[in-house]
Amino acid sequence: MRRSLPVAVALALIAASGPARPDDRGDPKPGPEVMIFSDLPDVWSATRTLRSPLDVPNEVTVMTSDDIRASGATSLVELLEMVPSLEVMRVSRSDVNVSARGFNPLVSSRMLAMIDGRSVNIDFTGTVLWESLNVALHEIDRIEVIRGPGSGLYGANALMGIINIITKRPHQLPAFTSRLGVGAESAFAAMTTARATDRASAKASAKWQWLDNFRNETSPYKLSPTTRHTTAQRLQQGNATFEYLLDDGTNLSVSAGVTRLDQGIITQLGDYDIDGLMSFGKLNIERGLWRVQAFVNHLDLDVNTAGSVFPPPFPPAVPFQSRIQALTSDVELQRTHWIGDHTFLWGLNVRRIATTSRAYFGGREHETHYGAFIQDEFPLGDRLLALAGVRLDEHAKSGFQVSPRASLVYKLTDSQRLRLLWARSFRAPTHLSNYASVTIPNSDPTALAPGIPFIPPFRFSGNERLDAVELDTYELGYRGVYDERVSFDATLYLNTFRDFHSFFLPNPADVLDIGIESDDRTRAWGAELSVEFGLNASARGFASYSFQSAHGPLERLTPRHKATLGLRGKLMPRLRYSLAGRYVGHTNFETDPIDASFVLSTGVPSHFGVDASLMYQLRPSLELGIHARNVLHQVRPHFPLGDAIGSEVMGTVRWEF
Repeated sequence: MRRSLPVAVALALIAASGPARPDDRGDPKPGPEVMIFSDLPDVWSATRTLRSPLDVPNEVTVMTSDDIRASGATSLVELLEMVPSLEVMRVSRSDVNVSARGFNPLVSSRMLAMIDGRSVNIDFTGTVLWESLNVALHEIDRIEVIRGPGSGLYGANALMGIINIITKRPHQLPAFTSRLGVGAESAFAAMTTARATDRASAKASAKWQWLDNFRNETSPYKLSPTTRHTTAQRLQQGNATFEYLLDDGTNLSVSAGVTRLDQGIITQLGDYDIDGLMSFGKLNIERGLWRVQAFVNHLDLDVNTAGSVFPPPFPPAVPFQSRIQALTSDVELQRTHWIGDHTFLWGLNVRRIATTSRAYFGGREHETHYGAFIQDEFPLGDRLLALAGVRLDEHAKSGFQVSPRASLVYKLTDSQRLRLLWARSFRAPTHLSNYASVTIPNSDPTALAPGIPFIPPFRFSGNERLDAVELDTYELGYRGVYDERVSFDATLYLNTFRDFHSFFLPNPADVLDIGIESDDRTRAWGAELSVEFGLNASARGFASYSFQSAHGPLERLTPRHKATLGLRGKLMPRLRYSLAGRYVGHTNFETDPIDASFVLSTGVPSHFGVDASLMYQLRPSLELGIHARNVLHQVRPHFPLGDAIGSEVMGTVRWEF
């Protein structure tokens, strides 16, 4: 939007006004001698044990609560867009798909997403509703993004990586924190309260959010019968956690939450509106080196057609309604042993998934999955750290899966590491891909105007004989910190995929049959480079570049290039700024006969975006901000049938005590 341009101009003028000066209280001017990376945050998700990021086997990005606050971001998706080689595809304002190192389709199911170790993937489709996760940015302690296979520890969902959102415990939070944001087409309010004693602590959070679709002439939503100004999302959430420390040192934690949701989503079968409830309950018990986690995820959603997303002259779809109820229960046991120089870890897992939908399945489908893993970390001399492990999974349809992993981390110096990794991971078929049997009605030929084609009903059938998608990864990486003011990461990898699932048209006739099958092998190799640097105590920057080349059936499903660049810091003691830019190269999504038959143009041109934030601290407990997305107003789609992503400006307020 044009009103975002003054924000960009104002930021440029402020940045040109010169370096910050000490305030009246005598705060010292930041000097170049300040060490920026002297205390790197430990990483848990890569090995299920706390490790320095220098010593983990995978390529990893950690965003701390300080990083999140300094970014000025108003959503989790904005943070993920800046992670190197993480593909974030905005199909619309509320519909986002995320994958690591490319291969990011609609309803993407190739990344494991967790909140405090609880999977938030919807097992019906395997996807994640990123804009609807039950967590507020101000209650996040850190986000760990692991790029590369993770099935060796986590099983079926972690094919191409892991995103673990770790929230602050009650004693880490102020008594009250709130953040509000208001823009022309979006708004949110989130608040958290916390209390803690020597033995007991608790926190409770609530969030409200509304989003409207981007209002631009290129939006496909203007084809919808309800006009282009349709609602993208309405969201109400609440969650609570209670912790108690027993006399014997056992820590008990109980949490639960509920989300009331109304939002749009685009799938390979059309444009849908989903409306209903999602809830969870979780129990954690930690005693010494034992850890037990049990959780239940439940959803009850109405799924309705929201209008055709096909370009003219295709007509809107006729109404299609369904109800989906899903219940996932999961129990995990983990034990760590320290035997000499070895850190030995083992765990067991049982997961039960039940989905009920008359429209999609004709009733109820349920499965029980079993998993077990072992892992050993041990030194080989003074400079070499080895890791070896394997996970065994039994899936109801795809059968027995073995996910081994082995790595070596070589200590070049105290602050530099060279690492080598080989790992295998898998993605089991979802309930939708295994059991679906659904007919989606379409246009009535007697009601069509001249020149409008008749589209027969779609019939989508699952395939119970599908194999699991498998990935073998080989990685060579380097990680180093220089003078504790610059960190540098470089990774070279080779991925070999087998049996990717794709749609196909067996015999188009009066009823258009859509099936699903396993593709042949696809190979991809790529490189990632990233650097973080501290100019002084009040200014930090980052830059990254990633490249990937793929060969095989899915080679046209990922951009070859992605780059990010950003700078965050203080202009004055009370005034902070953030500038972040990203570039994504050209992508072609023509990968199967569905796309070739119905999408007139499957190429997505390269696009870039710049986000900017200013935050002014009126007092220690009160901060005002202005956050601008896509300040250069480059309106571009990220997907052929998706919305053209526009600009927005939002004012924010943060208050805590």
